[in-house]
Amino acid sequence: MTRNVVSIASLTWLLAAAAACGASDSGKPGTGGSGSNGGGSGGSGNGSGGGTGGGGVDLPPDNADYLFPDTAHTGFDGTHVFKVPVSTNLTNVTWKVEDPTIADIAGVATPADYAEYGETWAMVTAKKAGTTKLTGTSGAKTVTAMLIVTAYTAANVTAGDKRYNTPDNATAAQRNACAGCHKLANGVDHSPVAMSSYTDDEILSAITTGAYPGPDGYKLMGVNHAWNLTDAEKPGIVPYLRTLPPRGF
Repeated sequence: MTRNVVSIASLTWLLAAAAACGASDSGKPGTGGSGSNGGGSGGSGNGSGGGTGGGGVDLPPDNADYLFPDTAHTGFDGTHVFKVPVSTNLTNVTWKVEDPTIADIAGVATPADYAEYGETWAMVTAKKAGTTKLTGTSGAKTVTAMLIVTAYTAANVTAGDKRYNTPDNATAAQRNACAGCHKLANGVDHSPVAMSSYTDDEILSAITTGAYPGPDGYKLMGVNHAWNLTDAEKPGIVPYLRTLPPRGF
């Protein structure tokens, strides 16, 4: 059976949790609701973030085989390492990248924090920019997903690194270092474990506006996550996030 599962995680939890700096959860996707407007609490927050919000996460279907995410996003700049994990409900899986010049894939241990999202996990390491297909095979069953590796520059990643960790004008409105919250022990996960389902534009929108892109974009209530990024930082913040070591591996 070949099947692409719809994305498990709703962007809602990402927006709420990212804004809820210092939330009491461990930083993994919450399970307080289901669907794009599920319940849950975003945490107490601090400074200019915080507040209510929260979002549900739809767990994988229990009546179908899947490879999550159905489209995995990562990057390549020729300098930094870009890794992205994928998971499936199948066991004893043989992994394959359709175009092995684009990426490698290898089985890894199931992370304790995300065991409910897949019994079997693999790590994909980008080798060049491009689009290809990932396949997991177990006996007569096959699951597939697309892999999109976006071309970045090392300068992009450097700009994102600075904005994330040691931004200029850090005391100005909405210029806080992202690391001030996300590197806390209970900081919300926005490593490739949580971010792989989303395009660069979706993630950048979450960071700069606190909402889905588009006219029907879900906006968080009681949370201000419209962080200030310069024109130089905007093309760098997502590439930098995609270089973070996947949490739990």
